[in-house]
Amino acid sequence: MDLSNAIKGRVGSLVVVDDALGKPNFEFISDEALTSQFNKIDEDQSVFEDLTRLLNVDGDDISAGALMAVIEQKFEFLWDVYVAGDYQDALNSLFFDFKNSYFDKRRRVDALIDTLNNLFGVSPAVFSDLDCARNTLDSCAIAFVDYYVDEAIASADEATQRHVQIREYLCSGFEYNGTRWPKLVFLMSSKLPGIEGLADFRARTGIKSAFFYALDKRDLEHDFVSRKLGRCIDEYISAVQLNNYLETVHAVVDKAAAQIGSEIERLELHDLTALKSLRLDAESESVQSYLTWLVSEALAAKIRSAIELQASLIPKDSKYVPIDGKLLPRSVLFELYSDIAVASFSQDNDAPIVLGDVLEVLGNPSCNELLLIIAPACDLARCSIDYEVLCVKGTLHDTSNSLSELLGKAYAFGKGKVVLKRIVKGEPVYSRISLDAKRICTIKYAALRDPEKYSRLARLSEIFAQEIKELALSQVSRVGTPIDPSFSVALHAFVRLKLNLARDKVIEFQADLADEDFVSAVLAMGREASDDPESAESSALEKTVLFSAQFQEWMLDRLIPYREGVNEGIGKLDNLISLFGDKGNLRVSLGGSGIANLANGAVKVRYVDAASSDLEFKSGLEVQVYPYFSV
Repeated sequence: MDLSNAIKGRVGSLVVVDDALGKPNFEFISDEALTSQFNKIDEDQSVFEDLTRLLNVDGDDISAGALMAVIEQKFEFLWDVYVAGDYQDALNSLFFDFKNSYFDKRRRVDALIDTLNNLFGVSPAVFSDLDCARNTLDSCAIAFVDYYVDEAIASADEATQRHVQIREYLCSGFEYNGTRWPKLVFLMSSKLPGIEGLADFRARTGIKSAFFYALDKRDLEHDFVSRKLGRCIDEYISAVQLNNYLETVHAVVDKAAAQIGSEIERLELHDLTALKSLRLDAESESVQSYLTWLVSEALAAKIRSAIELQASLIPKDSKYVPIDGKLLPRSVLFELYSDIAVASFSQDNDAPIVLGDVLEVLGNPSCNELLLIIAPACDLARCSIDYEVLCVKGTLHDTSNSLSELLGKAYAFGKGKVVLKRIVKGEPVYSRISLDAKRICTIKYAALRDPEKYSRLARLSEIFAQEIKELALSQVSRVGTPIDPSFSVALHAFVRLKLNLARDKVIEFQADLADEDFVSAVLAMGREASDDPESAESSALEKTVLFSAQFQEWMLDRLIPYREGVNEGIGKLDNLISLFGDKGNLRVSLGGSGIANLANGAVKVRYVDAASSDLEFKSGLEVQVYPYFSV
């Protein structure tokens, strides 16, 4: 489906909501204009006669003051006449300044309306307030909505709440060829909230990030809007495919949970009695732990086997939506993966030792030594206190409540490395640990139960515990390195450019983008794809920078004007324009040094703690990226 075709020729497919489109408020006509109009009709007989005829009053029986009173009662009628181009001389004193002020306020939104009309051949439906726009918003394909849509709104929170009241209309889709499609929502204002405010707006309204865009009204000229809409339309189908997959997963999870809930309701208490006496007692297993395992595995099995997820919902050639610098990155996938790595356990000191327990060795705070229990679960369930428990030694490297502090510290999942997500004093913390498969030992069960020697730090889920056990015993091949989604850190950019195009032609500027209303780049730990398809080894995690679409557009807006009128040395400039003109996000791997050179050394990307113009720089383009949030 081409979104452009869904818009063209469909009345109501485009909506613009802005308070500037409302009727003029004649209370803002100044006292000076009223006085000037009175003097005009009092001193100019022809104006007096024109207005008495226009207002259909008897000029012989009315004074200038009485005529002025009639004019004040007929502002709306006279305004329509004046705007239509009639009676200009008679009404200029009254409306000239007021008209300029009124149309200057709506100049940018009128330019947007003209652009939409030219691009799609259909006039957008226009409204001055959200309440009147509800029905049309409900079925449109693209909506441009003013953030401060009412002059009475005094704060950003109040503006957001105003949109929350119509969230169902902003989030609804539109019908096209018998299928429902998600709409694109453009939030526009000359005073947009910051990135955190936009995140709050989306969270409270429920608008998906893939279909949400923030626009500064100062950018609403034809070229910018055309380019922005062109990119959004190109990315639309890919965004829809990803969104449909997530919605399908959501529906499957709800359905599976409902089925499990229904089956639990059918469970009889005597079934539990039979289970305990006939099976669990012999295995020294509790009913609670067994049922918890059984229900969770049954839920996962229903989700994995769901027919809805067997179809190919995301084509392999799908183009993923580029990172948007107006939106803060989130680490939801990483947090979900961390949840999988850790299993719940009892905080009771008398709780038995089980497979996957991670014990902290007490008595020497400086060593941070850990033990992972890898003895067979069945042996642990009914062993004596003298049983020698098989363990793998490890190290607790560091713990933090901020994911950004783990970046660059060789965090990983697999091959003996795990990030433990734990709850400490009601807050999640992340501990980076490593387990050395070569350091195997046995310790008596009784010693491990001694609270003065060992303390249970966490419990690995079975798949992670078994992977480390297999590494340690070398009995079977490793299950593989899990693909752990990286968390992301927002970055600002500091740009320095110096290009010698010719003997007397030098381009030079520097700019710190910290004050711009977008995230310049995102820093994450990434791997490069292997050049050898047969290789089983993954490349090392490296600091990787993904520049946002807004930063690349900012660079183009600065570089392209230098191209005009230049005939010599344009190759250097063209290379830079080509580099930042790619539709995808520019990706740069920094390696261990934190510095990367691109375009044969013409571009240097450098990760720093804070931007500085004192660092050595001779020529070319340098982009210093530094954390968005101070640590």
